[in-house]
Amino acid sequence: MKTYRSLMRVLLKENFSLKRLLGFDYKKEKLKGFLIGLAILYALAVFFGMIGYLFYDLGEFLVFLNAADLMLVFLASYAILFGVFLAFLRSNGYIFHYKDYPLLGSLPIHSKTLLIAKLSLMFMMIYAMMFLMSLPVLFAYFYWTGFSIIRLLLSVVGLLFLPIFPVLIGAFMTLLIARITVRFRYANYLNIIIMVVVLIGFMVASFSMSSGDFENPLVSQQSFMDRLAQFYLPLHWFQVGVHQANIMMILGVVALNALPIGLFVLLAYDFVNRTNQVGMSAMKRNHQKDAVSRSRSTHHTLVHKEMKRFFSLPIYVLNAGIGPLFLLIVPLLGIFYRSSIQSIFIEVGGSEVNIEVGILLFVSFSLVMVYTTAISLSLEGKNLWVLKSLPLRAIDIVFSKIIFNLYLGIPLAVFAVIALGITYSVGSIALIVMVFAAIVFGYLITVFDAVINLHLPKLDFKNEVEVIKQSASALFAIFGGFALIALNGVMFYFMSRGVGFSLNLLIISLVNLVLSLLLTWYIYKRSEQLIYAMKS
Repeated sequence: MKTYRSLMRVLLKENFSLKRLLGFDYKKEKLKGFLIGLAILYALAVFFGMIGYLFYDLGEFLVFLNAADLMLVFLASYAILFGVFLAFLRSNGYIFHYKDYPLLGSLPIHSKTLLIAKLSLMFMMIYAMMFLMSLPVLFAYFYWTGFSIIRLLLSVVGLLFLPIFPVLIGAFMTLLIARITVRFRYANYLNIIIMVVVLIGFMVASFSMSSGDFENPLVSQQSFMDRLAQFYLPLHWFQVGVHQANIMMILGVVALNALPIGLFVLLAYDFVNRTNQVGMSAMKRNHQKDAVSRSRSTHHTLVHKEMKRFFSLPIYVLNAGIGPLFLLIVPLLGIFYRSSIQSIFIEVGGSEVNIEVGILLFVSFSLVMVYTTAISLSLEGKNLWVLKSLPLRAIDIVFSKIIFNLYLGIPLAVFAVIALGITYSVGSIALIVMVFAAIVFGYLITVFDAVINLHLPKLDFKNEVEVIKQSASALFAIFGGFALIALNGVMFYFMSRGVGFSLNLLIISLVNLVLSLLLTWYIYKRSEQLIYAMKS
């Protein structure tokens, strides 16, 4: 127990300290910390506002049906799915194949203790994200049913234990996949394919549950959630236990989910340890490659390097590659779930006449999620000095990252606009302008993110996740992109009264083009100074 506590103190400090999360010492850089704090508050406000409104509206509908307790099934189901999804993605890096295994594995620490500590760390991450998601749902539930401290405590206890068994199943599946693929030379590509398949399956299931007959997509899922609670008993126990303040039901949830933790540790710790050992030997063996001489241009070589890094990190693909995946899958799903997707676009656009606005907002949102230029410079990490020592201009380094991001987002954005425009009968002139607008906005987001990474690099990291998901540049890129979408929306709203849709969009696109060129000029002028001032 003493070894476990000591190990947890070190792991918590390394993974959850403010300096590690922000990437800098906030006491020394108060202005930067203040700005990031504002960005976090803005992100939380947007998230709570969006999720809270959906469940507030759902609660009003369910109260009318005298089925307010069904909100608890929504809460528990999403918490479980969210936990399983995170475990499926993050187990590889938390409980096996983690980078500090050579150090921790060589210490006089029992592999069972090490597994418990790593599991604890993973569950803390899952709980933090899960409760953040649960707060607006709980607020909506207690608003419509009346607040009770006993029911609140029971809901917290239930949410702590309810996801454990499904999360462990997700972690074990990931462990099996890792053990099977660990000896393969292209194991990372197999993991990426599996994750993409799971994500596509989740998207298809979501659209299958939505009928498109309601403005709130949650309303169309209520019959499915009701059946799910009847099929999976712990969901029903949680629903009855919290709504009726039935302690015995919640104790049943606790008992059913507490036992698998001990069984997982007893049965899997040796398997996890062998997987880590095999992974280390496979890594050394797979890096022994025959030297091949190829002649490429400097720009081609640098862009190819960006592509190899992107596809070598599954967590990188899943986060910065989610936008391209949306741009590819949603237009194809529009063929089979036309009414469901159309209802979403109409609701976002404001009316059936403005379905074009809904399409553009979807494409813009997806392009914002293609943010490799906001993190690719940081991912050079301590190897940045290698690039700086080569006979390369700083602008060549930055432009290679810009070009790769454009390759990743722009072609699929054009495909999405054309495919959705044809599916929903958008006029030819409007469609041409929409394609131009998507290209310009994609370029604006790309250079905007590059400027952010030049000013907020995070070169000192121990795990790529810190850069991809937790860095200040990633945060500012995502929510700065949303702010640009909002700015375009404000301009569109005020000009829509005087000009038609196509002319309005063309004017806004030209404004975006001018802003893009100004940012490109800034990168050209300042990249040399900013990159060579970075300490790697």
